[in-house]
Amino acid sequence: DKMADERTKESVETAFLSTGERERVKDLLQSRLREHGWHNEVKRLIRETIKNRGISDVSVEEIYSDVRAEARSKVPDEVKRELLAVISNFVRKQLDIEEM
Repeated sequence: DKMADERTKESVETAFLSTGERERVKDLLQSRLREHGWHNEVKRLIRETIKNRGISDVSVEEIYSDVRAEARSKVPDEVKRELLAVISNFVRKQLDIEEM
């Protein structure tokens, strides 16, 4: 049932926020990205974009647009797998609790 699926999704999302799990996942992501040097790589991409466009000829939105796809592609697969596992475990626990 589509409505039941939507309610389940909303319930899990609410729990993700209210339990503080979202903040923990966000902190884990930031920590892992720092460990892998991702932040430094993104800073390099930003500097390169500014250098190529000129500091007075580029907006924050343009920098974001230029850098976003490449920055995302540079997130290590190991970090993606770890976060997916953490989130999947949380969802499984939430569904087990709801199904009791």
